[in-house]
Amino acid sequence: MLNIPKIVENFPKLRQSSEIHADAPGGTQVPETVINAISHYLIHQNANLGAPFRTSKESDQTLLYAGNTVQALLNARKNSEIIFGNNMTSLTFHISRSIGNTLQPGDRILLSKLDHEANISPWQLMAKDKKCEVDFVEIDSETCTFNKTDLEQKLSKKPKLFAFTACSNATGTLNDIKNLTKMAHHAGAIVYVDAVHYAPHKLIDVIEWDCDFLACSAYKFFGPHVGILYGKESILNNLQPYKVRPAADSNPGKWMTGTQNHEGIAGTAAAIDYLASLSGASSSTIKRTALEAAFNRIEAYEKTLATSFLQGIKKLNGIEIVGLKDLTTINQRVPTFSLTSNKVSAVDMAKQLALKGIFAYSGNFYAKTLMETLGYEAKGGVLRIGFVHYNDLAQVEVILNELKMLLK
Repeated sequence: MLNIPKIVENFPKLRQSSEIHADAPGGTQVPETVINAISHYLIHQNANLGAPFRTSKESDQTLLYAGNTVQALLNARKNSEIIFGNNMTSLTFHISRSIGNTLQPGDRILLSKLDHEANISPWQLMAKDKKCEVDFVEIDSETCTFNKTDLEQKLSKKPKLFAFTACSNATGTLNDIKNLTKMAHHAGAIVYVDAVHYAPHKLIDVIEWDCDFLACSAYKFFGPHVGILYGKESILNNLQPYKVRPAADSNPGKWMTGTQNHEGIAGTAAAIDYLASLSGASSSTIKRTALEAAFNRIEAYEKTLATSFLQGIKKLNGIEIVGLKDLTTINQRVPTFSLTSNKVSAVDMAKQLALKGIFAYSGNFYAKTLMETLGYEAKGGVLRIGFVHYNDLAQVEVILNELKMLLK
């Protein structure tokens, strides 16, 4: 298992205070090695790419290393399939325009009510421009999982694209990406996966899943604010990007508009190196192998946090978990929980927890379609409690005790 006190020492913010960060779903804290990588780039290398002088050459190497590192994290076949950008949202808007140019009026796209709006609005707006039809997969309101019958019925309409989340940022629900991709491909659809909330909890594998596109953000897995997009090279080659004329015509450069956030990309590589270090293996271990071992540890540890929280919430009268709430479904979720109460509003719960040094968000977390579907949007949303591997069981107990006090 992971040595949590030792892990906390890696994070300047965590080791300097007794505050409890249950706000990881909105963005994780950053280890010192990431901060150092960003500072080192700005102090010693800061330059644009492609020139013969030292700092430019070193910047070239920094971005090459980062691309190779993200390739290992996602298990992509080639570095050229890795695209950096501002964030997942802007990258999705960017690629949606190019995909839209391959569609015809009347073509269908399929979206998910479980998703963050970053994997809904770009496709809706593109569909409006191209006069395409938009369908949504209905969900089971009790479990916040896809309605399988409805999914099959919507796929039978032969959508050209199916965009869905790997893991709900609101309820922590995991989707069966491999099976959903297989079903979508059988229906003739391109698959676009939002793995933003999946990335800090479980290891991504684009080859195993066979998805066509996958997007995530480094600030959700202990890095800086940088977006990442994976695309199958065969598909990227057949799409035309919106770009300036002097920009590269080859992947991945043709998709990375303007000068990138070099220091952030350096920090992204450092965040993945940090994750690999959790394997306990030597630094010479192949990175993908190290990441597999590290995420095995992360998953096992986070399961103990989720189990403890679920057991504790069951003892509280007046607070309900939205979505999967039974221990029998522990393998179908990550330790992210949306809570609602008939005694205290979500906003008030977040405010009261903040007074106790417990950081948690209330609202819809940009999963607005989901909250509207479940009827929580009009009530101000829900309270979200989220754990990652730097949290511990003692913090879980503190949060449960404070929630108990709130009900009084």
